[in-house]
Amino acid sequence: MKNVGFFLREAFKNIGRGGILTAAAVLAITFAALIAGIFATAYYNLRTIYEEVRSELYVDVYLKYEVDEERAGAVGEHLRKLPGVVRVDYISREKAAEEFVGLFPEDSNLLDALGENPLPASYRVYLVGEEEASEEVATLVEEMKTVDGVDDAVYAQEWLSNLERAGRVVGVVGAAVGVVLGAAAILVVISTIGLAVYARRDTITIMKMVGATDGFVRAPFVVEGFLIGVFGGLLALAALYGGVQFLQTYDVVVRFLPGTYVGAGLAVFALGGGLGSSVAVRRFLKV
Repeated sequence: MKNVGFFLREAFKNIGRGGILTAAAVLAITFAALIAGIFATAYYNLRTIYEEVRSELYVDVYLKYEVDEERAGAVGEHLRKLPGVVRVDYISREKAAEEFVGLFPEDSNLLDALGENPLPASYRVYLVGEEEASEEVATLVEEMKTVDGVDDAVYAQEWLSNLERAGRVVGVVGAAVGVVLGAAAILVVISTIGLAVYARRDTITIMKMVGATDGFVRAPFVVEGFLIGVFGGLLALAALYGGVQFLQTYDVVVRFLPGTYVGAGLAVFALGGGLGSSVAVRRFLKV
């Protein structure tokens, strides 16, 4: 541990000496990390939306327009007795109009233009959460449609399935792209550290002559690789955060990555930089 300070000082000196080559290595890591971060952000947001929607599973049961209050009440009682139903909320025609205006304020004048409220009353039927199999939900929805007084029952199972599938695709593609770009960035690090080793070959020879061990000679270069990975990862995170903030100014709902994702990403690219430098040292440093 007493040599850690020396290794860090030498690593920072090497980074300063590297100039354009070191900057190129940092930028290569930054580009790879940024692309991986974009895919990770998309995956995280898709999964978050899916979990939020899936955690409150419900079916909208629309009543026929001509159904009276007595029949509507009977429909509600029938729905409450169905298996898997945990709550049933009645939405009157007036409430439906209020929800429409809340969702589409720019089209609120349409209801006024029609004169009479065209929206039907409905029930929002909440079901058991994750443990409810999709096949059972589909069967339950079909049963709801057959209830006297019900016009239609709508459940967004297909939309949820597509959302989950999109999340998986984004995750797989993002991982593949990240691996390819990460490998390319590591190759740049290997070249950069290799040139640094070659430039200091005379100093290294002298260090070996006075008794420096192989690990002592290699350590500053490995630390340099770690630092290149960390710097590249931090720059990518800063750019990604700025992009998220920019989108939010246009009312685009995008969440930035949580701390676990950020920490894991920095660790991966720091290790990538360290791996690249370790390979370079073993390849170019004949000690």
